[in-house]
Amino acid sequence: NVDFDVNDNLKVSLDLSYRKDKRSEPGMPQNNIYNAFIVSEPILHPEIPGRPELAANSGGGFGNRGAYGGSQRSLSGFVDRFGEVFNGRIQMEYKIPQVTGLSVKGTLTYLSDNLQTKDLNKRMPVYQYDQDSGEPIQVGQAGSDNLSESLRQFKRVYPTISVSYENTFGDHDIKGLLLTETIDEETINLKKRLIDHRSTLS
Repeated sequence: NVDFDVNDNLKVSLDLSYRKDKRSEPGMPQNNIYNAFIVSEPILHPEIPGRPELAANSGGGFGNRGAYGGSQRSLSGFVDRFGEVFNGRIQMEYKIPQVTGLSVKGTLTYLSDNLQTKDLNKRMPVYQYDQDSGEPIQVGQAGSDNLSESLRQFKRVYPTISVSYENTFGDHDIKGLLLTETIDEETINLKKRLIDHRSTLS
C-alpha cells in the first residue's frame, strides 16, 4: 500500500496484492481413502513386500480396497489446483483550489481470479501377497483411467468517480455528493475430459 501527496491539492493511493498457490491431493477421493483405512485389516501389510509400485489389498471384505495405495499419487493419480489472484486499486483525489470544499475523486479497482485444475484418476490394480508362491496376485481393481482439465478465469473492472462539496457559511453546513460507478465483469470456463480414451470438450 502506497499513499502520497503529489502537492497540496492532489493525493494518490495505490494498493496491490498478489497470491499464487498450489493445492495437491491423491487421485482417489479422500472419502474413499478414509473409508478404506477405517475397514482395513491390520493383519494385511500396507505394501507388497519388495514391490512398492503395486497397490496392496487392505481388506475389509473387498478386493478393490487399497487404502495405502490410494493415498499415493503415483498409484491412484492426482488432483492439482493452481490458483492465481491479483487485486489492484488506484485512487486519486483532487481538491479544486478555486472552490473551497470542492473535490473530485476517481477510483479504479481491478480483480483477476484464475483457477486451473488437473485431475488424473488412474486405474489401480489391487494385489495381495501370496505366502506360498511369494508372488503378488491381483485380487481387484479401483478407479479408472480418466483425465480432466478445467480453467476458470474471472475479471472485474470497477471504476468510480465522485464529486463532493463540503463548506460552512455562518451557521449553515452544506454538503453534497455526486457519484457514478460501473462494473464490468467477465468469466471464462473451459473444461476438457478424457474418459477411457474418449474425449469431451465443454
